[in-house]
Amino acid sequence: IALGTFFQPYKIALPMMATGMKPAAFCSLQDDFNGRFAFTSNDKVIAAVKQEQGGGTWTISYVAFNPKTGARLTDPSTSDRGAVILPLMFTSEFYTMMGSQDGKVQATRSEVSGEMSYWRLEDKQGNVTILKQPDLNIREAMLSPRGQYLVGWGQRTSGGRELMIWDRVAQKPQAWTELGGNGKNKLAFSPDERYLLVANSGAGQQETLYCRELATGKIRWTRVAPYNVGQNSASEALTISPDGRFVAIAYAEAIVIRNLETGMVFRQINRRNDFYKNADLQFSPDSRLLGDAHANGIAIWDWRAAK
Repeated sequence: IALGTFFQPYKIALPMMATGMKPAAFCSLQDDFNGRFAFTSNDKVIAAVKQEQGGGTWTISYVAFNPKTGARLTDPSTSDRGAVILPLMFTSEFYTMMGSQDGKVQATRSEVSGEMSYWRLEDKQGNVTILKQPDLNIREAMLSPRGQYLVGWGQRTSGGRELMIWDRVAQKPQAWTELGGNGKNKLAFSPDERYLLVANSGAGQQETLYCRELATGKIRWTRVAPYNVGQNSASEALTISPDGRFVAIAYAEAIVIRNLETGMVFRQINRRNDFYKNADLQFSPDSRLLGDAHANGIAIWDWRAAK
Protein backbone atom coordinates (compact mmCIF):
# COMPACT_ATOMS: atom_id res chain seq x y z
CA ILE A 1 0.00 0.00 0.00
CA ALA A 2 1.41 3.37 -0.96
CA LEU A 3 2.24 5.64 1.95
CA GLY A 4 0.40 8.46 0.17
CA THR A 5 -2.85 6.61 0.84
CA PHE A 6 -2.53 7.46 4.52
CA PHE A 7 -0.33 10.54 4.58
CA GLN A 8 -1.58 13.53 2.64
CA PRO A 9 0.31 16.85 2.81
CA TYR A 10 -1.43 19.70 4.61
CA LYS A 11 -2.35 22.71 2.53
CA ILE A 12 -1.65 25.84 4.53
CA ALA A 13 -2.77 29.25 3.22
CA LEU A 14 0.14 31.59 3.81
CA PRO A 15 -0.05 35.39 3.40
CA MET A 16 1.34 36.67 0.12
CA MET A 17 4.46 38.84 0.47
CA ALA A 18 4.37 41.16 -2.52
CA THR A 19 8.03 42.23 -2.45
CA GLY A 20 8.36 43.44 -6.05
CA MET A 21 4.81 44.66 -6.42
CA LYS A 22 4.25 47.96 -8.23
CA PRO A 23 1.17 50.21 -8.14
CA ALA A 24 -1.41 49.60 -10.86
CA ALA A 25 -1.48 53.38 -11.38
CA PHE A 26 -0.09 56.58 -9.88
CA CYS A 27 -1.95 59.90 -9.63
CA SER A 28 0.74 62.61 -9.70
CA LEU A 29 0.34 65.76 -7.61
CA GLN A 30 2.46 68.69 -6.50
CA ASP A 31 4.24 68.98 -3.17
CA ASP A 32 1.33 70.94 -1.60
CA PHE A 33 -0.81 67.78 -1.51
CA ASN A 34 -1.85 67.23 2.12
CA GLY A 35 -2.66 63.55 1.79
CA ARG A 36 -6.47 63.66 1.79
CA PHE A 37 -8.33 61.89 -1.00
CA ALA A 38 -11.31 59.63 -1.67
CA PHE A 39 -12.72 57.29 -4.29
CA THR A 40 -16.13 58.18 -5.74
CA SER A 41 -18.95 55.85 -6.74
CA ASN A 42 -18.50 56.87 -10.41
CA ASP A 43 -14.95 55.49 -10.63
CA LYS A 44 -12.82 58.53 -9.86
CA VAL A 45 -10.21 59.53 -7.29
CA ILE A 46 -10.64 63.02 -5.86
CA ALA A 47 -7.64 64.62 -4.13
CA ALA A 48 -7.73 67.72 -1.92
CA VAL A 49 -4.80 70.08 -2.39
CA LYS A 50 -4.20 72.63 0.36
CA GLN A 51 -2.78 75.92 -0.92
CA GLU A 52 -1.40 78.65 1.32
CA GLN A 53 -2.63 82.14 0.41
CA GLY A 54 -0.42 84.12 2.80
CA GLY A 55 -1.28 85.83 6.04
CA GLY A 56 -2.22 82.52 7.64
CA THR A 57 -5.04 81.83 5.16
CA TRP A 58 -5.37 78.92 2.78
CA THR A 59 -7.73 77.37 0.27
CA ILE A 60 -8.45 73.82 -0.84
CA SER A 61 -8.70 72.87 -4.50
CA TYR A 62 -9.81 69.49 -5.83
CA VAL A 63 -8.25 67.33 -8.53
CA ALA A 64 -9.86 64.29 -10.21
CA PHE A 65 -8.08 61.20 -11.57
CA ASN A 66 -8.88 57.95 -13.32
CA PRO A 67 -7.82 55.31 -10.74
CA LYS A 68 -7.15 52.68 -13.42
CA THR A 69 -4.66 54.78 -15.39
CA GLY A 70 -3.69 57.66 -13.09
CA ALA A 71 -4.69 60.14 -15.81
CA ARG A 72 -5.93 63.54 -14.69
CA LEU A 73 -9.58 64.27 -15.48
CA THR A 74 -11.55 67.49 -15.80
CA ASP A 75 -12.27 69.46 -12.64
CA PRO A 76 -14.52 67.43 -10.32
CA SER A 77 -18.17 68.29 -9.88
CA THR A 78 -19.62 69.54 -6.60
CA SER A 79 -20.92 66.05 -5.76
CA ASP A 80 -17.51 64.50 -6.50
CA ARG A 81 -15.82 67.04 -4.24
CA GLY A 82 -18.17 66.04 -1.44
CA ALA A 83 -16.62 62.57 -1.42
CA VAL A 84 -13.36 63.92 -0.03
CA ILE A 85 -14.94 66.13 2.64
CA LEU A 86 -15.25 63.23 5.11
CA PRO A 87 -11.49 62.48 5.18
CA LEU A 88 -10.84 66.21 5.58
CA MET A 89 -13.12 66.41 8.60
CA PHE A 90 -10.68 64.35 10.66
CA THR A 91 -7.75 66.72 10.14
CA SER A 92 -6.87 69.29 12.77
CA GLU A 93 -8.69 72.03 10.83
CA PHE A 94 -12.01 70.21 10.89
CA TYR A 95 -12.00 68.03 13.99
CA THR A 96 -14.50 70.22 15.89
CA MET A 97 -17.32 69.17 13.55
CA MET A 98 -18.04 65.90 11.76
CA GLY A 99 -20.87 63.94 10.23
CA SER A 100 -21.71 60.26 9.90
CA GLN A 101 -21.03 58.66 6.53
CA ASP A 102 -24.75 58.19 5.89
CA GLY A 103 -25.32 61.90 6.51
CA LYS A 104 -27.92 61.32 9.23
CA VAL A 105 -25.97 62.47 12.33
CA GLN A 106 -23.80 65.53 12.93
CA ALA A 107 -21.39 65.92 15.84
CA THR A 108 -20.05 69.25 17.09
CA ARG A 109 -17.53 69.94 19.85
CA SER A 110 -18.44 72.70 22.28
CA GLU A 111 -16.52 74.23 25.15
CA VAL A 112 -17.80 76.47 27.90
CA SER A 113 -15.29 78.76 29.62
CA GLY A 114 -14.07 77.15 32.81
CA GLU A 115 -15.78 73.83 32.03
CA MET A 116 -14.86 70.61 30.25
CA SER A 117 -15.43 70.25 26.53
CA TYR A 118 -18.30 68.05 25.38
CA TRP A 119 -19.80 66.75 22.14
CA ARG A 120 -23.27 67.54 20.83
CA LEU A 121 -24.87 65.01 18.47
CA GLU A 122 -27.97 65.82 16.42
CA ASP A 123 -29.80 63.58 13.95
CA LYS A 124 -32.05 64.49 11.00
CA GLN A 125 -35.14 64.42 13.23
CA GLY A 126 -33.66 67.08 15.50
CA ASN A 127 -32.94 64.72 18.40
CA VAL A 128 -29.98 66.02 20.41
CA THR A 129 -27.61 63.98 22.58
CA ILE A 130 -24.92 65.55 24.79
CA LEU A 131 -21.87 63.38 25.44
CA LYS A 132 -19.46 64.32 28.19
CA GLN A 133 -17.49 62.72 30.97
CA PRO A 134 -16.43 64.27 34.30
CA ASP A 135 -12.70 64.89 34.63
CA LEU A 136 -12.04 64.17 30.94
CA ASN A 137 -11.44 66.97 28.45
CA ILE A 138 -12.46 65.35 25.15
CA ARG A 139 -10.36 67.19 22.61
CA GLU A 140 -10.66 64.82 19.66
CA ALA A 141 -13.26 62.31 18.55
CA MET A 142 -14.47 60.10 15.72
CA LEU A 143 -18.06 59.29 14.74
CA SER A 144 -19.07 55.83 13.52
CA PRO A 145 -20.40 55.40 9.94
CA ARG A 146 -24.08 55.42 10.98
CA GLY A 147 -23.63 57.80 13.90
CA GLN A 148 -24.49 55.41 16.73
CA TYR A 149 -21.06 55.50 18.38
CA LEU A 150 -18.66 58.31 19.17
CA VAL A 151 -15.12 57.59 20.30
CA GLY A 152 -13.36 60.40 22.14
CA TRP A 153 -9.93 60.71 23.65
CA GLY A 154 -8.37 63.41 25.72
CA GLN A 155 -6.60 64.43 28.89
CA ARG A 156 -7.76 63.72 32.41
CA THR A 157 -7.56 66.73 34.74
CA SER A 158 -6.12 64.33 37.29
CA GLY A 159 -3.46 63.26 34.77
CA GLY A 160 -3.16 60.72 31.97
CA ARG A 161 -4.93 60.16 28.67
CA GLU A 162 -8.00 58.02 28.20
CA LEU A 163 -10.12 56.65 25.39
CA MET A 164 -13.91 56.71 25.83
CA ILE A 165 -16.72 55.37 23.68
CA TRP A 166 -20.39 56.36 23.83
CA ASP A 167 -23.41 54.57 22.44
CA ARG A 168 -25.67 57.43 21.26
CA VAL A 169 -28.78 55.28 21.56
CA ALA A 170 -28.03 53.79 25.01
CA GLN A 171 -26.13 56.92 26.14
CA LYS A 172 -23.77 54.69 28.08
CA PRO A 173 -20.02 55.50 28.13
CA GLN A 174 -17.30 52.87 28.32
CA ALA A 175 -13.73 53.65 29.38
CA TRP A 176 -10.98 51.83 27.52
CA THR A 177 -8.06 52.92 29.65
CA GLU A 178 -5.77 50.11 28.51
CA LEU A 179 -5.94 51.44 24.94
CA GLY A 180 -5.25 55.07 25.75
CA GLY A 181 -1.50 55.28 25.29
CA ASN A 182 0.53 58.46 25.40
CA GLY A 183 -0.29 59.63 21.88
CA LYS A 184 -3.10 59.64 19.38
CA ASN A 185 -4.32 56.18 18.47
CA LYS A 186 -5.17 55.10 14.93
CA LEU A 187 -8.89 54.20 14.86
CA ALA A 188 -11.26 52.69 12.31
CA PHE A 189 -14.91 51.60 12.48
CA SER A 190 -16.22 48.70 10.42
CA PRO A 191 -18.95 49.82 7.97
CA ASP A 192 -21.62 47.81 9.83
CA GLU A 193 -20.53 49.30 13.21
CA ARG A 194 -19.77 45.85 14.64
CA TYR A 195 -16.09 46.50 15.31
CA LEU A 196 -13.70 49.27 16.28
CA LEU A 197 -10.03 48.81 15.47
CA VAL A 198 -7.47 50.59 17.63
CA ALA A 199 -3.75 50.63 16.82
CA ASN A 200 -1.72 51.55 19.88
CA SER A 201 2.01 51.58 20.54
CA GLY A 202 3.86 52.15 23.80
CA ALA A 203 7.40 53.45 24.20
CA GLY A 204 9.89 50.91 22.87
CA GLN A 205 7.18 48.33 22.11
CA GLN A 206 5.83 46.82 18.93
CA GLU A 207 2.48 48.33 18.02
CA THR A 208 -0.59 46.25 18.83
CA LEU A 209 -3.81 46.26 16.82
CA TYR A 210 -6.98 45.60 18.85
CA CYS A 211 -10.32 44.57 17.37
CA ARG A 212 -13.19 45.43 19.73
CA GLU A 213 -16.85 44.43 19.50
CA LEU A 214 -18.74 47.71 19.83
CA ALA A 215 -21.88 46.17 21.29
CA THR A 216 -20.12 44.32 24.11
CA GLY A 217 -16.72 46.02 24.41
CA LYS A 218 -15.02 42.61 24.24
CA ILE A 219 -11.71 42.20 22.45
CA ARG A 220 -12.21 39.90 19.45
CA TRP A 221 -8.52 39.65 18.60
CA THR A 222 -5.16 41.38 19.03
CA ARG A 223 -2.24 41.33 16.61
CA VAL A 224 1.29 42.68 17.00
CA ALA A 225 2.74 44.59 14.05
CA PRO A 226 5.26 42.69 11.91
CA TYR A 227 8.93 43.49 12.50
CA ASN A 228 9.76 44.15 8.84
CA VAL A 229 7.44 47.11 8.18
CA GLY A 230 9.64 50.05 9.20
CA GLN A 231 11.02 51.99 12.13
CA ASN A 232 9.21 51.29 15.43
CA SER A 233 6.58 49.30 13.50
CA ALA A 234 4.16 52.18 14.14
CA SER A 235 1.16 52.47 11.82
CA GLU A 236 0.64 55.67 9.83
CA ALA A 237 -2.89 55.04 8.52
CA LEU A 238 -5.68 52.53 9.08
CA THR A 239 -8.80 51.79 7.02
CA ILE A 240 -11.43 49.06 6.61
CA SER A 241 -12.76 47.93 3.23
CA PRO A 242 -16.37 48.90 2.37
CA ASP A 243 -17.32 45.21 2.12
CA GLY A 244 -16.25 44.82 5.76
CA ARG A 245 -13.86 41.93 5.03
CA PHE A 246 -10.39 43.45 5.28
CA VAL A 247 -8.38 46.07 7.16
CA ALA A 248 -5.36 47.81 5.61
CA ILE A 249 -2.60 49.30 7.77
CA ALA A 250 0.09 51.58 6.35
CA TYR A 251 3.60 51.53 7.81
CA ALA A 252 6.76 53.31 6.67
CA GLU A 253 7.93 50.38 4.55
CA ALA A 254 4.85 48.24 3.97
CA ILE A 255 1.08 47.99 3.72
CA VAL A 256 -0.35 45.05 5.66
CA ILE A 257 -3.83 43.79 4.78
CA ARG A 258 -5.56 41.61 7.38
CA ASN A 259 -8.77 39.62 7.51
CA LEU A 260 -11.15 41.65 9.68
CA GLU A 261 -12.83 38.66 11.32
CA THR A 262 -9.62 36.86 12.32
CA GLY A 263 -6.84 39.46 12.20
CA MET A 264 -4.69 37.12 10.10
CA VAL A 265 -2.43 38.68 7.46
CA PHE A 266 -3.87 38.25 3.96
CA ARG A 267 -1.25 40.22 2.04
CA GLN A 268 1.76 42.42 2.69
CA ILE A 269 2.90 44.98 0.12
CA ASN A 270 6.49 46.05 0.73
CA ARG A 271 6.99 49.65 -0.32
CA ARG A 272 8.70 52.80 0.99
CA ASN A 273 6.69 55.89 1.97
CA ASP A 274 8.20 58.92 3.72
CA PHE A 275 4.88 60.78 3.93
CA TYR A 276 4.13 59.77 7.52
CA LYS A 277 2.75 63.14 8.64
CA ASN A 278 -0.02 63.02 6.02
CA ALA A 279 -0.25 59.29 5.34
CA ASP A 280 -3.67 58.07 4.25
CA LEU A 281 -5.21 54.84 2.93
CA GLN A 282 -8.60 54.50 1.24
CA PHE A 283 -10.36 51.57 -0.43
CA SER A 284 -12.41 51.99 -3.58
CA PRO A 285 -16.21 51.47 -3.17
CA ASP A 286 -15.95 47.90 -4.51
CA SER A 287 -12.96 47.21 -2.17
CA ARG A 288 -10.91 46.14 -5.21
CA LEU A 289 -8.41 49.03 -5.25
CA LEU A 290 -6.44 50.63 -2.43
CA GLY A 291 -5.21 54.22 -2.57
CA ASP A 292 -1.98 55.11 -0.73
CA ALA A 293 -1.06 58.80 -0.26
CA HIS A 294 2.53 59.81 -1.00
CA ALA A 295 4.16 63.24 -0.89
CA ASN A 296 3.87 63.60 -4.67
CA GLY A 297 0.60 61.80 -5.37
CA ILE A 298 -1.52 58.71 -4.79
CA ALA A 299 -0.42 55.15 -5.52
CA ILE A 300 -3.28 52.86 -6.59
CA TRP A 301 -2.80 49.23 -5.64
CA ASP A 302 -4.75 46.36 -7.21
CA TRP A 303 -4.03 44.52 -3.99
CA ARG A 304 -6.14 41.39 -4.62
CA ALA A 305 -4.36 40.74 -7.92
CA ALA A 306 -0.97 41.51 -6.32
CA LYS A 307 -0.24 44.38 -8.71
